[in-house]
Amino acid sequence: MSSPQKENGYTPIANELLEAMYKTNFTATEFKTILLIMRYTFGFSRKEHQVSLTFISKGIGISKRYVSSAVGKLINDNILLVVKEHTDTQGRIVKLNKDYDKWENRDSVQQMNHSSTVEAEINTTDELQFNTTDELQFTQDKQNIKQNKNNGACNSFFEQIWQLYPNKKGKAQVNTKSKKELQRLGIDVVKTCIDRYVVDKPDWKQFQNGSTFFNGGYIDYIDESFTEQASPLEDERSEPKRQQLTKQQLEALSQL
Repeated sequence: MSSPQKENGYTPIANELLEAMYKTNFTATEFKTILLIMRYTFGFSRKEHQVSLTFISKGIGISKRYVSSAVGKLINDNILLVVKEHTDTQGRIVKLNKDYDKWENRDSVQQMNHSSTVEAEINTTDELQFNTTDELQFTQDKQNIKQNKNNGACNSFFEQIWQLYPNKKGKAQVNTKSKKELQRLGIDVVKTCIDRYVVDKPDWKQFQNGSTFFNGGYIDYIDESFTEQASPLEDERSEPKRQQLTKQQLEALSQL
């Protein structure tokens, strides 16, 4: 169970500065960035500190791409002050501008009066501004990365089974839904379906296009729906028996 205690370390922040922060329309990424910088400056009794974009990104769990954008805006708006620019070997040294009157391009939330309307005023557009497009885009990017990874694995699997099929026509027509279902079945099942189809196909017939087979033709050769037919050899062996039986029947009929 968490039990934070002040004696284990704390970050001293002037109430006036804290109020200025939560009244300013920072984005979520900007606000988290400021908190991290305060932690590593005021939290260590220093005014400035060397922080790289990678360090901030890992610290607040936001993509470096959006951290870079947020830091750039904070610097441009005179909220973060650059003490020393970054080099090839060292990160940028920055500090928070405590003179919030000099913050630029920022709107402040109006001071709320303690009245019966306070509760209603809480649900303002400023609350909506906190969930910015940057945050939403970051979440979407994570989802896209995951989706792209899944699609990559699916396409890689399809390339494997495509090489096993004899008629390589219509590759582009195999839809994503079919590819995912084939991947779910696994390489062994799909290979068995291909082998069964190759053996089962009459010699005079052409192989189905790859697109036809992989878009659903393989289903007839899955264990649940496949019934092995008699081989040509068995048909040849059974034919003489049928002919012999017919002759016996004819001889019996001639003796009547």
